Amino acid sequence: MHDEIASESIIDNQIKLRRLVRMSSSYIPKLDQLIENVVDISVSAGAEILRYFRSDFGIENKSNNSPVTDADIAANDIIVSGLKELEPRLPIVSEEMKLPHFSNRSRWRHYWLIDPIDGTKAFIRGDDEFTVNIALIEGTAPVLGVVHCPVAQITYWGVAGLGAYRIDEVQKTIEAIQVREFTENPVKMIVSKFRGNKKVQKYVETLKEQSIECQIFRLSSSYKFCRVAEGAIDLFPNFGVISEWDVAAGHCVVECAGGTMEDFNGNAIEYNKRNINVPPFVVYGSGGFSWRQYLPRY
Repeated sequence: MHDEIASESIIDNQIKLRRLVRMSSSYIPKLDQLIENVVDISVSAGAEILRYFRSDFGIENKSNNSPVTDADIAANDIIVSGLKELEPRLPIVSEEMKLPHFSNRSRWRHYWLIDPIDGTKAFIRGDDEFTVNIALIEGTAPVLGVVHCPVAQITYWGVAGLGAYRIDEVQKTIEAIQVREFTENPVKMIVSKFRGNKKVQKYVETLKEQSIECQIFRLSSSYKFCRVAEGAIDLFPNFGVISEWDVAAGHCVVECAGGTMEDFNGNAIEYNKRNINVPPFVVYGSGGFSWRQYLPRY
């Protein structure tokens, strides 16, 4: 019975999603045909992940000493098979697959970039902030991004030219989202739960010297991008080095919602580089203040 209700709600949301796409003033034939299918794939992967959540599952350490669980592999299989069925010719880069050599990747015009579980450590701890990330890269930039939050049953998506949207499976709603302008104190800042605490504190102190007070929120995974995109958070500085699949989908959602993501020197974040690490960056909704100017330097 529960599965039947879930299936009906997904169908209802997809009907609404089609209507939203058709009403968009900026029509991109290929991307608007892809997005509803990619949302479906992310939701299917999320449902599979929940089968393992807070249960007894296998955990191994990869060569870089980061953990991978049975749920990561199962979700990866669902996403990869779904994307291959959707667009057989498009290459796929995933955290849970061997990275193709740059000599091959450098020739790609489009490819999928995925993280089956962003926030695997949170997932292992039993925290509910992990996400499913799927992005489509064109050249060196994401043009489609989906961030699915399995526990909350909320999906965020952004498509270049179509904007950004939030699907709430529980409330059965789909709504356009937009970043907000920073107009008054305190600034709402979101940061990683476990990384860069000293840098965060230094940044907060520097902003305070500019008469800007900070209210700090801490989350795991790319959910942080989505909170900026939907106008709940003003600022997301990241002081650590992470990988492209950790940020591409959230990056796309933020920019499609009117926000900005740039490195500490004000440069755009680019993808499909020889080195797939992403430098420290700042994500924000308002262009009315130079957030970069007061970032602590290395």
